[in-house]
Amino acid sequence: LLLTLLMLPAGSAQAATKIKGIDVSRWQGKVDWKKVKALYKESFTSAQRAPFRSLMAQPEEGKSSLTAYLTDSRKILGLSYAYTKGDITYIPYITFKDCPKDAETVIFSLLLDAHKGNRIVLDVARTISEDKKKARQKRLDFFKNAGFTESGISGKDFGVEYDYYVLGGKVTREELTEFTEDFWNSLDA
Repeated sequence: LLLTLLMLPAGSAQAATKIKGIDVSRWQGKVDWKKVKALYKESFTSAQRAPFRSLMAQPEEGKSSLTAYLTDSRKILGLSYAYTKGDITYIPYITFKDCPKDAETVIFSLLLDAHKGNRIVLDVARTISEDKKKARQKRLDFFKNAGFTESGISGKDFGVEYDYYVLGGKVTREELTEFTEDFWNSLDA
């Protein structure tokens, strides 16, 4: 999986920033996976993280991709992990780091385009520390501006409570429960 999008600075004579999405598990050598792993560890709490090696392996059922988003100079701007089975894609991990203006939107567009036609599900941690509430609201606004809606479903994994948001159709509690169980079981394999 190699996705590329140019980011053109508005009203500027600056050169465009090219952002590539590279599947880390298949492009070892094109991306420094140790830096990707470090970004993953600093972005998610230990309770939220699955073992990194599990993210790089393919599940027995469905398919997954750990994607790093890089500039031409190989600066890592973000990462995502997506698990797809049937017509549902679950994105439990997405993070950005030191992005130029509008790069987060470009990266998110690359991610969504890679799963176009599927129902896409994101989870957002509900229980967070007081100092992270503003960042959580900013993330929710970002997802809602991209078209995600509240599913009305919440869940709990490893002691962390989540609210689920969906794009491209509705999901039922039963579908989501079965799907997330399949996802977590795929990481244990």
